[in-house]
Amino acid sequence: MATETIIVTPIEIVKRTPLNGNVDVDKFAFLIPDQQRFILEESLGTALFNKILDDIESLGIDNLTEPYKLIVFSYCKPILINSVFAEFINFADVTIDNNGVFNVLPADSQVVDNDKVLRMVKTYREKAQVYLSRMERYLSDKGYLIPEYQDAQPENYDIDPVRHSNIVGGLYLKSNMKLPWYLDESDI
Repeated sequence: MATETIIVTPIEIVKRTPLNGNVDVDKFAFLIPDQQRFILEESLGTALFNKILDDIESLGIDNLTEPYKLIVFSYCKPILINSVFAEFINFADVTIDNNGVFNVLPADSQVVDNDKVLRMVKTYREKAQVYLSRMERYLSDKGYLIPEYQDAQPENYDIDPVRHSNIVGGLYLKSNMKLPWYLDESDI
């Protein structure tokens, strides 16, 4: 199976969050492609998201051209660092192996209160939301310069960019229905 192109490395997540080098990368690395798909593709749209990943694959992340480089380094990386960390913290104390699912507690440690864990998750999701909101404002202001953002998505099943998203909470209800701004006789 081919590896999926990732925008942020596990090392970057370790360096920019409270994770330390003792945490096994395998415990959170699988979250990176998921968070890319669930968060970034929603805001960028499938065409722009795939363009960025293809350019990273072919050119390397440091050789991206503008405005893609700005989007990746100023917005996508901080979004992913914070959202992957928040997602990992939700189940960091759980280990799964052949014998089942376990809560891991080393001998010289203490269980952290669930409220503290949830506060940490909320804090890092809110940080990711700040960067996501900034990226959406940038794209609404400069998106006309990016053909993959403005053009229709190549396939019907592709994701159109969400202009305002919320990863902290709430519902997003997309409607394709166009309502007239006036009432006609059939409405009466």
